[in-house]
Amino acid sequence: MYGFKETIMKKAPILLLFAISLFLHGQTGFNYPKPWKSDTVDTYFGTKIPDPYRWLEEINSPKTLDWIGQEEDITNQYESGKRLLENGIYEKLMQYRWAASKGLKKQGQYYFHYSIYDEEKPPVLFYQKSFNGIPTAIVDPENFKEKKTDLLTVRDFAVSGDNRYLAFSLSASGADWSDIRVMELDGKKLMKDVIENVKFFDLSWKDNGFFYIKYDSVSDNVRITAANKNPKLFYHKLGDDAKRDMLVYNPPPGFHDKWFSYSVTSDEKFLIVDSGVRNDDTLQKAVLYASLDSFPSIRLKPFIRVSHSPKMEFNVINNIGSSFLVQTDLDAPTGRILLYNPSEGINHYKEIIHQFKNILEHVSYTDEKIICLYSLNGQFMTCIYNMEGKMIKQIRFPVGNSVRGFEARPGDKETYYFVNSFYFPSVAHRLDLQTMKTELVTNTFIAFDQTLFETKYVRYRSFDNTEISMFLTYRKGLKLKGNNPVLLYGYGGFGVNLTPFFRPSTIIWIENGGIFAVPGIRGGGEKGSTWYEEGRRLKKTNSFNDFISAAQYLIDSSYTSHDKLAIEGGSNGGLLVGVAMTQHPELFRAAIAKMGVFDMLRYDKFSIGSTNESEFGISSNAKDFPNLLSYSPLHNLKKGANYPATLVITADNDDRVPPLHSYKFVATLQELGDKSNPYLLKVIKKGGHYGSDLLKQDMETEALKCMFLFKSLNVDPASVY
Repeated sequence: MYGFKETIMKKAPILLLFAISLFLHGQTGFNYPKPWKSDTVDTYFGTKIPDPYRWLEEINSPKTLDWIGQEEDITNQYESGKRLLENGIYEKLMQYRWAASKGLKKQGQYYFHYSIYDEEKPPVLFYQKSFNGIPTAIVDPENFKEKKTDLLTVRDFAVSGDNRYLAFSLSASGADWSDIRVMELDGKKLMKDVIENVKFFDLSWKDNGFFYIKYDSVSDNVRITAANKNPKLFYHKLGDDAKRDMLVYNPPPGFHDKWFSYSVTSDEKFLIVDSGVRNDDTLQKAVLYASLDSFPSIRLKPFIRVSHSPKMEFNVINNIGSSFLVQTDLDAPTGRILLYNPSEGINHYKEIIHQFKNILEHVSYTDEKIICLYSLNGQFMTCIYNMEGKMIKQIRFPVGNSVRGFEARPGDKETYYFVNSFYFPSVAHRLDLQTMKTELVTNTFIAFDQTLFETKYVRYRSFDNTEISMFLTYRKGLKLKGNNPVLLYGYGGFGVNLTPFFRPSTIIWIENGGIFAVPGIRGGGEKGSTWYEEGRRLKKTNSFNDFISAAQYLIDSSYTSHDKLAIEGGSNGGLLVGVAMTQHPELFRAAIAKMGVFDMLRYDKFSIGSTNESEFGISSNAKDFPNLLSYSPLHNLKKGANYPATLVITADNDDRVPPLHSYKFVATLQELGDKSNPYLLKVIKKGGHYGSDLLKQDMETEALKCMFLFKSLNVDPASVY
């Protein structure tokens, strides 16, 4: 495999370059299928909305599968034009992907990581007794397959408080739905306990059992698309039949977004439940607690109760005696830390660490020390405080570096943190919690010179003059000629702070003269909860306009031109791409939308869509409907419009954003869009919301993305070879 570059360049350099030229500059027409159109029409508040491809919502029907087959033929036809180059791109991607750190995660007294030994098999879960200890395989998904064709993956895991048991979830074909299994760590003895059909892991140990959340079960034939309903909190005692598990919490009618969260304090003395009841767009928020001293008797009662418009967070970090240390944005959009004492009444707290201009990203607590991870203007900083709020240690990181970790529990003498950027994978550092000294403990081998790259942090003005920040990453010394190829990547939702992330395809892009641009648009958490509020529900269009303004800034500032500008996003970012390309097709030459939400009038009918009402609104609400209709990508495609070359990527087993969104969008795009550009659908087989769990398949998809961009933007990728 690794000899491809040398072989092809020695034997046929002239032929290769000639073929590249033909590939890049040749145009191929596509004979898109002409699927059947129904006369389905929905009426929303007097407005009739046709939905001719409603039948594609039946994702496993013979008619839908036949249409998918025709779409695969078209994508294969497109891919055949890059076969000469694919192995070289794939080879590079694999080299860069293998450089990624194994990413140790501490659970109890052990350290865990996933390792891939076969690019066509899922990762194996390993554990070790110290950070630099000898790793031992503990869960190999291949051992749990009932059929040779099954694809199982360890999705998550949790160690019991006595470090005796490991609970882990096994997911099939990338799905969020999974089964929970239990194993004794010593001897790797598999227990008989099985909790079937759990949507997300959400597992916390208590004594010789654990709490978990479970939705109503759904039948296999609608498992991907069925709306998830009625989550409840249960407790399972090891050895018991799961059918007899104890119901711990059943949310009240009308509770917030049909979702709640819970946790158990590290000493297993308290259960915490965070829930709420909605009245229109106002939320009655309640954080409940119960002493587990008399477990299994549980009596939940509130210690926080507030009314507000979402999003407001109360993250219970841990208990200190009978009080609770809480990270919150209550009257503090960038976050602060409070100590609640339930014995003194509801909402009674003492401020420990006040709000700063820096965004409070993460908090952990150990032995009278509070570890806070902050970010501001593209730069992370860690501050360690005592219980009086006095800072005793500060660590600053360079702009463009992303930081995670600093997990700690009472009794820990050390903690680890991980640093990465857009152009180097995660490396681990150790912090001694007694001496406060840090040291680099792991490094990664990378097959490129990272000193050749740089990240710049710039600011631009959005349509309403709001200042937005953006990361720009490229090769040092790159000349800005007004026609540099730029890939603009965005998300802008759910209060998520889009920090630097490493992926092999970014390196391929930059090596070939590209600029990778990532703006921190409204709807994200880059500037705290207020920033999120300004891009949510009826203000969601601010997110889209911020992204479109980023594109215009890149053109106006001579970074690029329309002919060299591509956009990419996944999930909520897929929606973002769909909106940008339908509202301003003239700005972009290419678009890649992954696992996108495209039908904003019906998204809440499927899977966990209804939990996102506070983010988007809902079409059955008279205030939300016109706003949703104004930007829903599916409903804003116009006949004859010259949309950019578009690659829509989805997975056949995505049960978070079901593939029906992509199917309906692509069918409509191919019907209405000008045929001068390709509109392609890539369906990842046995994949979920994050793509494939198989490294080979994942990198093949990344290779397709790279070559799609090269061809669409007329970039010569010869330098890769």
